[in-house]
Amino acid sequence: GVVKTFRCPPQPTPMPVFDIQPRLRAGKLTLGADRTATRALMESLGFATSHSRDGMDYYDDNSIQLDFFDDDVLHFIGFAYSPNFDVSYCDNDPFDRDATALFQLILANEPSEIPFNDYDPFFPSQIIALWDAQEQYDYNGDHKRPVFATFSMGDQRYRDEMLANSSGGEHGVYAEALRAHLPTLATRAGLGAISDSSCIVRFVQGGVVKTFRCAATTNGEIQLCHCLDFRFGNRRWWR
Repeated sequence: GVVKTFRCPPQPTPMPVFDIQPRLRAGKLTLGADRTATRALMESLGFATSHSRDGMDYYDDNSIQLDFFDDDVLHFIGFAYSPNFDVSYCDNDPFDRDATALFQLILANEPSEIPFNDYDPFFPSQIIALWDAQEQYDYNGDHKRPVFATFSMGDQRYRDEMLANSSGGEHGVYAEALRAHLPTLATRAGLGAISDSSCIVRFVQGGVVKTFRCAATTNGEIQLCHCLDFRFGNRRWWR
């Protein structure tokens, strides 16, 4: 006849998982969705917009980039490592796999062979792009393995624009204009002091040195884009 009252501890909110389905979606993010609906979806997942620029929206301190191009339709989804969400490709975390192992895992789903490339590999059948494998991006393994800094995916229009603006063919798609893939997504913040030697560029950021490799142009100049834009860079520093 006695009423007992108990308090149950709140259940932890599950971490969002962006499960990659090439050409289609990453988790609930769907290629081809309109910008307004995508923003509402990201808000429902607990992600506020970090900032927006032209056709791009950024989330989680720039760990997520969504590109809507000029028609407010989602054509591109890019991820860098973050402790606030997981990315899964074929039940594997791209940011917890050695670069060679991840490359081979994705290559297994391509119809033709692609030479290994640890800088800017592109898998045209799946429209998946990786960028810059280095130990500094091995956040899950004490920085001992070369791990790709970013994992990106897109639709047919993204693929067509990448190849149209590339001078390196399908397997060198970030040459020239696409070199804008560099800094913000990988570092999750703006740039600090800059120094460079040969084609190695170091950014001092909050006391942490970030190192990037970049291809020199024919006249020896190195192009770096301050803004995160995987296709076209606006503001650049020149060596």
